[in-house]
Amino acid sequence: EIVIDGATYTEHPVAVSPVVPVQTGNAVLNGARIVLDPPLSARMFGNFPALSAAAPSKPFHVKELPAPPDGVLAQIVGQITLGELSADRLELVEGDPFTLKLIVSGRGMLGGLSLDDLPDPEGFEPFPGSSEREVTFVREEGDPFLQQAGLSRTYRATRAGRFEIPPVRLAVIDPETGRQTVQASNALVVEVAAREGGVSSVSARVVAEPDRPGARVVGKDSVRHIETAPIEGPAPTNGGRPLYRNPVFLGGNGTLFLAACLVWGVEARKRRIQSDPNRGRAWNCRRRANERLDAAESAAREPGGSAEAFAAIAQALREAVASVGDREPAGLTLDEIDAILAKRGHGGDLRGDVSALLAKCDSVRYAPAAGADDVRASVESARRIAKRIMEGAG
Repeated sequence: EIVIDGATYTEHPVAVSPVVPVQTGNAVLNGARIVLDPPLSARMFGNFPALSAAAPSKPFHVKELPAPPDGVLAQIVGQITLGELSADRLELVEGDPFTLKLIVSGRGMLGGLSLDDLPDPEGFEPFPGSSEREVTFVREEGDPFLQQAGLSRTYRATRAGRFEIPPVRLAVIDPETGRQTVQASNALVVEVAAREGGVSSVSARVVAEPDRPGARVVGKDSVRHIETAPIEGPAPTNGGRPLYRNPVFLGGNGTLFLAACLVWGVEARKRRIQSDPNRGRAWNCRRRANERLDAAESAAREPGGSAEAFAAIAQALREAVASVGDREPAGLTLDEIDAILAKRGHGGDLRGDVSALLAKCDSVRYAPAAGADDVRASVESARRIAKRIMEGAG
């Protein structure tokens, strides 16, 4: 509560939003103007004018950034912490894929970070379109600007040997002191064994459970040919019945053949996506859009989860637009989104719905109570809008 001219008022935060300058020099941040309409009862029984208040303008000076050091992934202004560099596995066979992962957290513009800007490690080549970035707000810390970016990229081992993945270096400029420091992650050592005979990394394992004979095919590389060795000696039985009627299909029901077809179909789709970076990007955007809508629906069921739900809705809509616009979702402005949808032939009704819903997401993020009543309706509306946007994408 605050006291002004002897009267006591309750102070409420209306909006909190980060401002990021894009050019050097002097600038002025215009103050916001708020208009408060009197309640309906007051307007019916008296002449009560609307009240208004304006915040003063804020002048500021934007300094020029220092040149970034050589060999850094990126240069960021903010209070940033570079996390651990990790991989899903460190022992490979030549030709196997593995995924690098890096966590960056803090207050700053993390949406532009990507492991695509990282030089290819010795002995590895990247899969096209495999780079992913997910930026989330860390609500439990109580800081509305605290974010965490999860970066990942998948590589394939091109030759055998012992290779070191060098540390990832990030140039960070503290906005309070103006000092630039370089943070470095840990290094990784990856052991790559030679592949014998050039055989694909797919293994078939016979499953001999009672009354459920069959085979299981596992692996990540493409499957071109699978054959089984003939059964030597008397055929195994289960309760007097032959366990394998057909040694080629391991059980007479085509289990191995169907499994091979399934793996081949999945790998063929993966190769199509990896051969075209735009297709891979669109596919990843569509997948992440659906995941974020599911997360929004889950958050909508939780008490006080409206802010998290609307943040997920905004991310899902940007992912949906990015899937059809050949763009990265991070940093898409409302004007860019409208231009992409217009180019795709969408009318003003859909574009207006997208702009209105994104504006609502932006406002509710910092005033969660404002959207608590219709968060579920907003999630359903976002699903319909995203489905219309992504029709034909990828």
